[in-house]
Amino acid sequence: MSTPPFALTIAGSDSGAGAGIQADLKTFSALDVFGTSVITALTAQNSKGVLPGGVEVISADMVVKQLDAVLADIPPVAIKMGMLGSEDIIHALAASLSSQSSCPPIVLDPVCVSTSGSTLLPDSAINSLSTFLIPLATIITPNTAEAKLLADWGDRELASLEDARACAGKLAKLGARWVLLKGGHMPFETNEGKKVVDLLYDGEEEKEYLFERPFINSPNTHGTGCSLSSAIASYLAHGKSVPDAVRLAGDYVAGAIFASYPVGEGAGPINHFFNKISRTIALPTSSSPTPFTDYLINYDPHYARTNSLAAYKSEDMKEMAASTVIVDAVLKETEMHVAFCEKFGISRDQLLAVPESISNVAYNRYVLDTSMKGDLLDCRVVTAPCLIGYGQVGARLVKATDGVDKSGGNPYWSWIAEYGGDWYQGAVKTGIDLLESTLAASPVSPQRLEELAKIFRQATLLEVAFWDAAVAAAASKASEQS
Repeated sequence: MSTPPFALTIAGSDSGAGAGIQADLKTFSALDVFGTSVITALTAQNSKGVLPGGVEVISADMVVKQLDAVLADIPPVAIKMGMLGSEDIIHALAASLSSQSSCPPIVLDPVCVSTSGSTLLPDSAINSLSTFLIPLATIITPNTAEAKLLADWGDRELASLEDARACAGKLAKLGARWVLLKGGHMPFETNEGKKVVDLLYDGEEEKEYLFERPFINSPNTHGTGCSLSSAIASYLAHGKSVPDAVRLAGDYVAGAIFASYPVGEGAGPINHFFNKISRTIALPTSSSPTPFTDYLINYDPHYARTNSLAAYKSEDMKEMAASTVIVDAVLKETEMHVAFCEKFGISRDQLLAVPESISNVAYNRYVLDTSMKGDLLDCRVVTAPCLIGYGQVGARLVKATDGVDKSGGNPYWSWIAEYGGDWYQGAVKTGIDLLESTLAASPVSPQRLEELAKIFRQATLLEVAFWDAAVAAAASKASEQS
């Protein structure tokens, strides 16, 4: 195996591992770069934020010792800088890097203002950052608040592409050739949905590059700035041009956001290794809230029935509670059927006395066997079709404007109205949410996805046989009476 390129991150540590050094090293690894690090500060933080008093800056001497150790033995071909912590560290790093006979490309994420507007460096340190470090950088990647501060933008908003162009031009005068202004804070509405436009400005050639991609509405965006700048450094380490590195890094971060999963109670991190362990089904988004359910339905045009061991299989109390909602709906559904039959003079005792049909025995046995032998996802899949199918049929018939008799003269209308009503539709939503969250928490291989689809299909075929038996019985009875 050939040795990958080396890249260095100079930044603070995030104990929650969503941003900072941890995010940088994950990004390096994900993009096939060997990462080294110089830690400038320790932070006590998690997905909900930094704890009070939870920042401890490393001494400038120790920062330089770390840098010297890395440069002497594992020289990087690209450097990413993030949180620097103090003016002393800024001066020490500028002096050390300026003294090198040759310095690799530097991607500077000028961490000085949080996205909420809190200042993370004193004014004197910010001036030193602009005066001594930015001129050494190949590209700077400020967030909106940092861009406004460094460009002396004042209280004006960066509300348009024209604003971004003007701000980038001012930032380029600080000395870095390339300026990247990210558009995630101001997505544009288009006929195809919201879009994000990132602006890359080349101050030397006075040329701009625009990178457009769909806006991803996700709560898991902690560390995106760190990850983007380290991804740019990674692609530079692989020999890409700055525009190509920025484009590829943006695509990488967008994919990592899209494939993210919940971590902690606050803003979760991105999924840095999504490109190494591919997700066969995308996570739910605002534009596609039920991708797994859609896949199963599209895999086969029919539906199945029943619900059983999901609560038992789950180890999560919220999921157990949600499963009981579905079970309660099934019990209510059963009582509804009994009451419906009683309207036609068929008593509960008569119903219980009817032998279970062979098709029904086969169907229920398959559901129970699959649920007992399989895991939680098997259980969710084999029991989902009935819930979803009856819900969709009920909703469609309730909304129908013609072809459905909704008067009291239709003996089936009360039955249809129940399936199209709030209580059953609520149970359907709960079931779909559980199905999607179960897969989102445990990505599966393509082979496993195929197994689940086959379970869904088999349950579907047994459901069809169940209804065919009822139709055949009705036809037989009609024939006897004729």
